[in-house]
Amino acid sequence: MSEKPEKKNISQERTNKEKVIIAFFIGVIFSICISLYGLHMIADNVKELIVGFILIVSILSILFFFITLNKEWVFKKAFGISHSDINDIKTTSTELLGSLVKRDWNRAEQKIDETISKASAWYVWISYRRWVIFVFYSLFIGFAGLLGSVLIYNQNRIIERQDVLLREQNGLISTQTIALTSIEKRNSNLTQLNNVINSIDDELKSDYGSNATRDLSPELIGRISALTNLFKPYKAIEDDTLSQTISLERGQLLIYLVNSNLSKETYDNIYSQSDFSYSELRNATLNNRYFKRVRLNNSRIEQAYLNNSDFSNAELKNVNFKRTSNQFTKFDGANIRNSNFQKALLDGANFNQSILDDTDFTSATIRNSKFNNLKSSKGIKIDDSRILNK
Repeated sequence: MSEKPEKKNISQERTNKEKVIIAFFIGVIFSICISLYGLHMIADNVKELIVGFILIVSILSILFFFITLNKEWVFKKAFGISHSDINDIKTTSTELLGSLVKRDWNRAEQKIDETISKASAWYVWISYRRWVIFVFYSLFIGFAGLLGSVLIYNQNRIIERQDVLLREQNGLISTQTIALTSIEKRNSNLTQLNNVINSIDDELKSDYGSNATRDLSPELIGRISALTNLFKPYKAIEDDTLSQTISLERGQLLIYLVNSNLSKETYDNIYSQSDFSYSELRNATLNNRYFKRVRLNNSRIEQAYLNNSDFSNAELKNVNFKRTSNQFTKFDGANIRNSNFQKALLDGANFNQSILDDTDFTSATIRNSKFNNLKSSKGIKIDDSRILNK
């Protein structure tokens, strides 16, 4: 007698475990589907998810409570009886056997129908109760799995945001470090630049050669050359961002030199020994200036005025001449590879025997300019340029 209840309890416990496992796997599958197709959307609406889950559970609870409360009415409508349990089934089954023994076929037929109705009602009710438990198991375990996935997903998003912020912070620190370095470097360079400028002023005032020619001594030209090599290009801070590699000091030194009205021989000596590449010359007014054979590769001369200036045989690769004014400017024999003359004014400019590979004249105004005997002009761009010749 004691073994039967024990076996029944073991069987019931096994059934409950199976329900939990099935509900768990259904919840996992549901969570995976949500993760693949809508986790990011759900993660942004966790509050709505919880409210929706509570609403679904509440509606189902009310529905199941209503069915349970009206069990007799449901049985009456479905099976024609108002009550059924295992004892009722045993009673009608006993009465059915008694009718069969007595060969009371009419009563036996009646009891068969009654037994089938009560057995069906009992089985349906038991199944209904199990189904209700299974539904709630699935809902709660599925919701727990989904909520866990959402929380992990949100945590990962927070970690990713933190990584982005850390990278931005590291970038700012790097920018600040570069800014501090460039400031220190520039302060040091400006001191040396001022010393050379003062030396140039002193020689010009004392009239170095005493021949009414504005020239400089070879020693001072050597100092200028050494200074251009010392003024290495670097990234400066512009509008809270790093600029392209440039040398402000080289640009300032070159502007000072060309505005000093030195002799052409002096300029030739300076340009042959010095490197003014990466110079910052934007918005400068450099009309009627002598730049013959100067090295200005990778410089920025955007929106500068270069009218009547001479850049013959100069090194001008990768230079930004965008929106510059070049009226009667000479570029004869210059190497102008990959430079940018977009929207520039070229009025009477000369590019004879120059190298213009990959040079960009897009939207430039080219009027009465000469491009005779070019050494090379592969990849030149002249889209939307206005070419006017009288």
